[in-house]
Amino acid sequence: MIERVEIKLKEKMVYRFQYIDFVLIDKELQLPDDYKNGMEENWSNEIASGKTYTNGKIYTISGYNFDNDKKTIYIQQSSYSHYLYSKKREYDIYSCRSMASNALFLTSDNYFVLGKMKNTTSLPGKIKFIGGSVAKEDINSLNKVDVEECIKRECNEEIGIDITDKRYVENIEPMAYITRTHLTFVNTLFCARLSKSKNEMEKLFKDFQTKLIETNEEVELQEVVFVHNDKESVIEFLENKDNNLIDYMKDFFETYFEISDYGNFDDYVKKHIKEIKVKNEK
Repeated sequence: MIERVEIKLKEKMVYRFQYIDFVLIDKELQLPDDYKNGMEENWSNEIASGKTYTNGKIYTISGYNFDNDKKTIYIQQSSYSHYLYSKKREYDIYSCRSMASNALFLTSDNYFVLGKMKNTTSLPGKIKFIGGSVAKEDINSLNKVDVEECIKRECNEEIGIDITDKRYVENIEPMAYITRTHLTFVNTLFCARLSKSKNEMEKLFKDFQTKLIETNEEVELQEVVFVHNDKESVIEFLENKDNNLIDYMKDFFETYFEISDYGNFDDYVKKHIKEIKVKNEK
């Protein structure tokens, strides 16, 4: 029996899921020249150090509007170099606030499935949830982010699983929003119940990894990590200093096992990003 302990966080990181529209503003993100120069210099240094990043487009949160029952968070297009540069600086109003969709997989024999990133990625050796950043193809014709499309694409890319295929995934539904300090990140976390066991998932991933290597495609994860779904096993996993965990994983599991409480997402958004009115929203 693990005793309930008082956890004091500087800011809550985990919030109950609620339906919010994430809407793209078709307007160039404005950054000061000195900030853009810093981004370019940092990008050059990363590439010179041997990193094989691609400076693709990503999206950053720029404002919100919570009118009556309709809640909207607005995003604008930015770049991966903006995200990398923001990670190296103290938080300011120009920081990249990225969006992502992740999935917490649970096997048929009750194991959580996590992923350990390759050392050539922007999160070298990090253990994280399966998933990644919102991309252009995740935005529909109404300029709204389809977070389910994002997690579908990311699961295909990282572990080779089609989450719409009932042979693999029995059920998937959104369960929480996860953030970082100052709302520099918003992650829609899904819970996905698998029809496959731990051993079957391990084999599926190894076969998928082999296929990627043979076809000379990018391999994002070096391995999948399994943790049994019980409080004692998860806390032991979280406290193991050899595990290089993504920063919000501990916060999530402490909330999941009711060691810590969910935060108030509406108040958190209002505290950290500006309220805006957007005309002619589709």
